[in-house]
Amino acid sequence: MIQWTAPHDGTFVFDTDGSSFDTVMAALEDCDGPEIACGDDQIGMFSAVTLDMVAGQHVILVIDGYGGAAGAFTLNVAEL
Repeated sequence: MIQWTAPHDGTFVFDTDGSSFDTVMAALEDCDGPEIACGDDQIGMFSAVTLDMVAGQHVILVIDGYGGAAGAFTLNVAEL
């Protein structure tokens, strides 16, 4: 799990392009949920989610492996 905080209002894209395995990603409001977005195979075998966020808002990103896959992951964050 990774907690990320929006530095300002905006639309942010989180993706796992460059990871060493087939990823699945979920975005949660906090550690106990609820899930606000999920992604699988948006960029080939890599996941992506897009979130509209306000300054100071936190999101928990959970990176998992499809079908039990595991390895080193890359998390990219970009603003639209």
